[in-house]
This record gives sequence, structure tokens and C-alpha cells, in this order.
Amino acid sequence: SRKMVFVDVNSQQVVSSVKIDTGSSFDGAVGVAIAGNYAVAAGSRKMAFVQISSFALTDTVGIDTGSSYDGGVGVTSTDLLVVAAGSRSMVFVDLKSKEVIGQVSISTGSSYDGTVGVTHSSGPCALVAGSRGLVVVNTQNRDFQVLGKTLIDTGSSFDGGVGLSVAGTTAIAVGSRKMTFIENFENAASWPDVQEVDCCTIL
Repeated sequence: SRKMVFVDVNSQQVVSSVKIDTGSSFDGAVGVAIAGNYAVAAGSRKMAFVQISSFALTDTVGIDTGSSYDGGVGVTSTDLLVVAAGSRSMVFVDLKSKEVIGQVSISTGSSYDGTVGVTHSSGPCALVAGSRGLVVVNTQNRDFQVLGKTLIDTGSSFDGGVGLSVAGTTAIAVGSRKMTFIENFENAASWPDVQEVDCCTIL
């Protein structure tokens, strides 16, 4: 929450360390994504933009992901948007202007604000998953509306972090005990019937 470190892949040496501030008073986990020529880090209260070519902090944007205990924040980028989400809110920042252009209330079912997973699909949609719920938000034409949400169970008894990815038309969420698969989430007409179609226990 206080520094961004760049490491050269070939030499495995630190090439730069940049001071940032993600506004996480309890140093909750920070989400990082590459957006254009920027490395973007977001905490529960701020989003920091570091220019990769110069390793310079250029902008810090105030956000609010609704994580009352500064739980971890997930970040992704798509269509000149940077999307950050916590357990209570998803925030959309324009990559060019570095301004918040949208915010949607969500609920991932994480009672202790565990780190959420965030990704995007070609739908175009932004997705966020916590230990108990998956929420899908439309991003087409920057019309930020919740398409739908469904209950899931990643088996994380203390709401530990969730990983989230998309494979075709299936969203895959993974917690500490279970991997869950949610199909057909992009089809707005199919909500609210979208639900967990399969689940496997991780040994």
C-alpha cells in the first residue's frame, strides 16, 4: 500500500521502487493491473498510476471500494477503463482523464471484507467474486449497470481471498477449498437463472 516495486525479469534485480499511497489504513491487499503505459495499484481508498516508461507516479485518484476493514481490492483494465472493486463497491476510472466516471454498489458476501477477485470478459462485462457471491456489471457504452448476481461458495470459512478468471462463457472462481464454475453469465436475458453449474473440492 506504500510502494510499487519493479523487477527486471531477466536479471531478477529491482530496477525501481516508487512511493505510492493506496489509502489503505490497515494495509489491506492491493490490486495491480497494467493499463496502457501505466501500472495501476488500487487500495480501498485510492488508485495510483505509475508510468512504466519512466517509473514515475503521475496520478492518484480517490476511490471508495466500500471495504470497511480495508480488505483486499481487485483491479482489471478494459476499453480504456480501470476497474477496481472491493467487497461493497465497484469503481470505474477513465484511463485518459484519470477521473472516476462510475460506481456501482455490489455484494460479494464477504462478511470480513476478504480480498475479491476481479476480471473482465469480451461481453463486455466486469466481474467481481467474493467468497459467497459473483456479480457481473455491464461496461458497454460505459453504462455501468449490474447485469446480475448469483450465490457461490468458494469454501473460504474466513472469507480469504478469491481468484477469478473467465474461460469462454464460463466464469471460474477459486477460494481456499473449492473451485466453482458459473456459465452463461454474459447473457442478460438469462439472469436471474444464472447459477453455479459445477463445483470441485480442492484437496
